[in-house]
Amino acid sequence: MSALADATTQMLEPHVGAVIAQGCLRAVGQAAGKTPETIGPSDWPAVEATVRGFLRPVAPPGTIDSLIERIKAVGGV
Repeated sequence: MSALADATTQMLEPHVGAVIAQGCLRAVGQAAGKTPETIGPSDWPAVEATVRGFLRPVAPPGTIDSLIERIKAVGGV
């Protein structure tokens, strides 16, 4: 998997679990028209929108913003 895909699942798992984190990554791939393995920095808008959508029901906005910034940094965006 790409660094961005790995960072996304690693950062999401503590908040939503492994199954939901993988589902989020699949949703990112669908939004970007790619497989999860080929998601890259150019797909950042899809990653950010999808992660925000998945976390909105379970995390406060400040936590989501912090997580987005960590994914961005670790994922090489």
